[in-house]
Formats: sequence, structure tokens, C-alpha cells
Amino acid sequence: MPLTLEDWFCMKNGRSSFLPRIPEDAELIFCHDQVLNGEILASIEATFAKGEPVKMLVYGDWGVGKTHLLYHIQYWLKQKEADYPVTPLIIEIGDLTKVSRFDEVVRPFLNKLGLETIIQLINDYRGVKPNVTLALRDAGVSSQVAEAFSKLLLAAPGSSPPPDVLRAFEYLKGKNVGKAGTGSGLSDPLNQSQDLFDVLKALGEMHRAVRGGGCCSWRTRQRSWRT
Repeated sequence: MPLTLEDWFCMKNGRSSFLPRIPEDAELIFCHDQVLNGEILASIEATFAKGEPVKMLVYGDWGVGKTHLLYHIQYWLKQKEADYPVTPLIIEIGDLTKVSRFDEVVRPFLNKLGLETIIQLINDYRGVKPNVTLALRDAGVSSQVAEAFSKLLLAAPGSSPPPDVLRAFEYLKGKNVGKAGTGSGLSDPLNQSQDLFDVLKALGEMHRAVRGGGCCSWRTRQRSWRT
């Protein structure tokens, strides 16, 4: 029986190659330590100190460690949750074009966050701001998005959500829920970028009010070359 890399190099922890395991190795730093600590994490710290949203683009060739970097940032934030009260999410989306709709970004974000988490969040938010619809509107969220979020209050945390809640959740992801949605009190589908941006704004407002932080998501982009 031929020797494997695992046997030849006496690897441990069940490793079969030198490739990092994602996300299991999120706490490890393989390279670019100065860039990570001196620029990226320092930038996050400075942004939090100023009370501003974290905005960052990670751009590079295939295989340079972009995905691992994001999982390490997520690990770092979780380790410092008391100082940085955020909910870091990593989503994967396909290539976007000039005709791509914003729901292609919002939908996987909501799916990753999960309906159960959002139901808990909005119920906690009601404990801080009893009139959820009005509070979200005061925060700059459009009426139709604020009202759709309010319908999630029909579900108690930990219970099975009724059909109206499931429809409202799909509606917030930019889907057309048809006549059933109209019957539930949902207005025209969210097909404008501003409408879908308001979905993210509402989540950020509720998270800020409940936990004092926000939701952070990152997407990486590979560098492509044309000759």
C-alpha cells in the first residue's frame, strides 16, 4: 500500500494534505500576518471606534487565502464579541452583472441569518420599541418593509411560524408572493434596490437597538485577467 501524505509527513488531527480546512482552521494565520493585523483588523477596530459601519473589499487571485481570511475575521469577531457586538455572516453568491437584482445579495443573507433568528430579533426589538412599524419607519425604513417585518411578530420565538409569517419572509427576500401575499396585507413586491436595501437597514436597526452592534457580511471577489 503506497504511503500517503498523511503518513509520510506524520500529519495529525486526521489531515490528509497541507491545504487549510475551511472553516475548521479559522483561528489559524498562515501568512499575510502584517496585512491582517496591521491593516484589516486595525481598520475594523478604528471603524467601530468611530461608530461607523464596516465596509471592506477583499480582492485577489484564486488561492491566495481570501475565503480563509474571512473566516478568520469571523472567528476574531466572535472571540471579541463583548467589544464588537455583531453577528458576522459569510455568504456565497454567484457573479453579479449589470442586470443583476439586489435580491441576489439580500436573499442568501436572509437565508443564512435564518427566519428563527429574525423572529427572535424582532420580538426582542419590540421589547425595546413597542411599536415596531413606527420605530422602523422613524429609522428610515420604508412603510412596506416595516409592515412586512411587523408580520413576523405573528410567530413566537421557538414555535412553528404560520403561513403569513413564511410569506412575509419570502416577500422580504424579494419574491413575488402573489394573491396570498396581498391577502396577508403585503403590498407590491420589493423589486427596487432601495426597497431591498431597507430590508438590510431594518435588520441593522433592530440589531443595533437590541445588541448595540450590527450585522456584518463579506463577499470576496477573485481577480480575473483578460489577454
